[in-house]
Amino acid sequence: EMDEEIQRKEKPLILLVEDNADVVAYTASCLPDYRLAVGQDGREGFEIASEIIPDLIITDVMMPFVDGFELCRQLRHDERTSHIPIILLTAKAEKGADAYLEKPFNREELLVRIKKLLELRKNLQQFYLKKAGLQNEVSTTEPVAPVEERHENKTEDDFVRRVREAVETHVAD
Repeated sequence: EMDEEIQRKEKPLILLVEDNADVVAYTASCLPDYRLAVGQDGREGFEIASEIIPDLIITDVMMPFVDGFELCRQLRHDERTSHIPIILLTAKAEKGADAYLEKPFNREELLVRIKKLLELRKNLQQFYLKKAGLQNEVSTTEPVAPVEERHENKTEDDFVRRVREAVETHVAD
């Protein structure tokens, strides 16, 4: 029983922000290998994302209160959530998301997009650990390409710079 709990917690956590119960049920059925949290609109989705810091967010575009585009904007401008990959469920591309899927989406395409975005996130974590001098010498992940080649994310770079400065300033403490 303890092993099952540990394995469950090791599964990536996905936040699904969707106001349609049928889409929530279908998406959940597509993701048995992931933990799933659900928000019913963009406002609730942002609150949940800020609190639990999921590994990936899937959001609809058309929702009450705060739509998916505004949710993406809020997530990208908050340093707690700026690093989280986002998949928008829409037919229209918009700046801010990492991937777009047209509804109704194909289960296999969703799973491939999730897998690739989670791999990218893990590689970015390794890159920043190495950049901060915190990475172990022996790494099980593949080498990471320079961040400029993969993804421009000034908020993350600023955050890493501020963390490094704070550590260097207070290293004697």
